[in-house]
Amino acid sequence: KAEAAERFLSDLDRSTKFLSETVNEYHRKLSTSIRKEFSTLSLAFLNMSKAIESDVHTKPLNTKLCESLTATGTTFRTVACIHSLQSEASINLQECLKEFTRLLPSTSNIISLAKAACLTVDELNRVSNNNSADEQKYCQSDVNRIQSGALIITRSVQAECNHIMSQIRNEWMNKIKDYLNEQARFYHQIAELIEKSAQSFQVN
Repeated sequence: KAEAAERFLSDLDRSTKFLSETVNEYHRKLSTSIRKEFSTLSLAFLNMSKAIESDVHTKPLNTKLCESLTATGTTFRTVACIHSLQSEASINLQECLKEFTRLLPSTSNIISLAKAACLTVDELNRVSNNNSADEQKYCQSDVNRIQSGALIITRSVQAECNHIMSQIRNEWMNKIKDYLNEQARFYHQIAELIEKSAQSFQVN
């Protein structure tokens, strides 16, 4: 059981670090490279509007198109600004993940204690079952006392692991739900802005 708990906590530690690093990198890109891409896209539409507007021969006919292109450029500029702010929305989740990335490695010491207790009991049983007189080092009261102590240790370790998992369940259920809801609002807001720009291209 101690070895299974050790493997579980090791996998959980790696997965938590990976999720934390991925979320951090994703939001870093939102506020840097992805934001810049939308800024460049905004500039491209605004430049196109200015280029078409410079046509003196059909300028009156191009008014609608120029207005729509300008609106689209402005929309993508707004989207770029939204991306720069979106990185703040992940702070609660990031702090939660960082807390557990600090907490989980320390549990290895707790598991080591449980493993040591189990190994001690295993060795005690081996010695007790050995018929060699030279290895009859423990009386039954010693055996009972050591086994009882090991049981207390392993149960305490199991209780601590259960407590950690309880914290993870409660924190992650709430923090990840809030994070995903915020992501949904974020992309819904962008979708609404782009849909509004698309409507400006409709010909009456």
